[in-house]
Amino acid sequence: MSAVFKAEINDLSYTKKEKTRIAKASTVKLLLLAYADCANDEGESAYPGFTLLEIKTALSRQGIADTIEACEQNSFLFPAGKSKRRTNSYRINLELLQSRVKSLDSPENSRVKWLDQHESSGLTNTSQVARLNPSSNHPLKESATPKPPTPTEVKLFREIVGRYPHKATFEVVTEKIQKVSARLGRDATAEDLKPFFVSWTSRGYNPINMSWLDWAINGEIPQNGFKKPTEQPASEYPTLNT
Repeated sequence: MSAVFKAEINDLSYTKKEKTRIAKASTVKLLLLAYADCANDEGESAYPGFTLLEIKTALSRQGIADTIEACEQNSFLFPAGKSKRRTNSYRINLELLQSRVKSLDSPENSRVKWLDQHESSGLTNTSQVARLNPSSNHPLKESATPKPPTPTEVKLFREIVGRYPHKATFEVVTEKIQKVSARLGRDATAEDLKPFFVSWTSRGYNPINMSWLDWAINGEIPQNGFKKPTEQPASEYPTLNT
């Protein structure tokens, strides 16, 4: 996601039904962010379905399909076959994104260098020049804060569900799976948890809801006719920014 945020992406031209079309840069970046949110750190194994992409981007299904086509034709996304969820899997072209990152001190972005080449600008002292240089007022950090490792329980959740939970719910997921491990007397595995998720979704319950983990904590799948677990508080499901 960081690579997508930093990359300078222009409108993309692509061909559909023998006609040249244009995908807006803002739409392309939004879709790439949605895929990056589902990918691993290498930009691989990104296989969200159209329903999840519609939620993440607020784009229409046709708009998503067209933008994916534009990204493929311009080498931002590479098809990687079918996922275990029977959705299309993609790899994000990190090399291309990184090649489009421009430093604040590059000739394209540095106002001070431009002023040095145009002495008739009317600025008469160094303080005026400094005010125009973002890096003078906001020095870059010497070293970025290292990204905290993804909890093992969250990785396990993704293995089962096919997507990462919202970052605000990482602690909730971790706590619930740790309770399952405590019940089992060992670390829970995908084989331990998957039957509960499969049963949950097969009954038509919302796959985004995590109440199936409560079944796993209890170690029992309710029989048909039993009420499903109480929906979790809304605070555990933050609104997705679009």
